[in-house]
Amino acid sequence: MGRNLRFAEVQEKVPFSRSCINGKIAEGKFPKPKYLGRIAIWNEDVIDKWLEENLTDEFPDFADANAPLQAAQQKKQSA
Repeated sequence: MGRNLRFAEVQEKVPFSRSCINGKIAEGKFPKPKYLGRIAIWNEDVIDKWLEENLTDEFPDFADANAPLQAAQQKKQSA
């Protein structure tokens, strides 16, 4: 099971602004966070899976849509 990510760490992986992520959560198009008190957290594996399944379909013209995922996977492997 992957580590927990806070909002800023999710934004490093996903090419969306904070308001865009919140909008997608409200629309049911992005994983909902769990909360530790008032702190929103996401499981890294859930975000990686969402990136694999959704990012290229939603943004087919995005120059390198898998770059955030590939960078995260390389970081995991080197750790």
